[in-house]
Amino acid sequence: MKKERNILMWILLVFLPPIGIVYMWIRKKKLPQKRKVIYTVIFAIWTVYVIAVNASGGSEPQQQEQTDAKQETTNKKPKKKVEKKSDKKEETNKKSNAELYGVDAVEITGDLLQTPTFTAEPRTSKMVDQIALTAKANAGNLNDDQVNAIINDVRSVNHNFYSDEPSMLKYMWYGYLLDYKFEPNTPRQLLGQYLYQSIKNVYRGVETAESGITQANFPQIDEELQKIAEESMTLGQKNAVAKAHSYLEFAAFSHSGLVDQLQYEGFTPEEATFAADNCGADWNEQVAKKAQSYMEHQSFSREGLIEQLLYEGFTQEQAEYGVSSVGY
Repeated sequence: MKKERNILMWILLVFLPPIGIVYMWIRKKKLPQKRKVIYTVIFAIWTVYVIAVNASGGSEPQQQEQTDAKQETTNKKPKKKVEKKSDKKEETNKKSNAELYGVDAVEITGDLLQTPTFTAEPRTSKMVDQIALTAKANAGNLNDDQVNAIINDVRSVNHNFYSDEPSMLKYMWYGYLLDYKFEPNTPRQLLGQYLYQSIKNVYRGVETAESGITQANFPQIDEELQKIAEESMTLGQKNAVAKAHSYLEFAAFSHSGLVDQLQYEGFTPEEATFAADNCGADWNEQVAKKAQSYMEHQSFSREGLIEQLLYEGFTQEQAEYGVSSVGY
């Protein structure tokens, strides 16, 4: 009988631990106190474990199997569906451009140096947006030779981007190409940015070529052109440019006059020409200074001053600009 009661105690402890513990303390008075404490601790821990397992809502292996099954289902999705989603995304982006800007990029089939045939209404923000979108879509195809051709073209016109509408379209196109081609805050990217910023508001009729906002971009353009030129300069070229800057600080020179002066200093014709091309001089500014200098010390007729400026190496157009700057 005693053995049977012990079996009952163990059944209760294993399957109904709280009841088993109470039963043990009340009915098993002859059981040693130390043993009761040990059994109480053991089966109290067992009770907590059972409660924790039931609260988890199922076994971890089963949950893991469900997770693996979901992952396997995801991995088995056909690649074809992914491609369709990608195509759909491209179509959505294209629609978004049209919805956002009212225009989309035009297709380019020829040389990127040739201004594309844009379809937006001329002299509007939509035209500027279309130029930007088209450049963004095609800038990755611009090669190094084309980049250099753009830079040389921009340098050669000396801020004269506004002679007619095709010129403004051309240099805005060049500016956006450079902006999207190169990493931010690099000389070529910044050159492109300042280039189209100097033109787009003039093109839309918001500013003029002579306004302060427009003109503020010119020193930035010259600075980036200078940085680009310096990247591949030889030591002789660097020194020639430095000497050209020092001369221009205290005297006015024409392009050919500066080349002659640098050769007199011992630079080669190639180094002197390079320096005159890349010193950032505004030759209209130089001719105006030279004309003013002559008028401060002598009296000249209009034709006489033009002849003197031509003798100094300025072009006919520059000379006429010079005499106009002093009132003729």
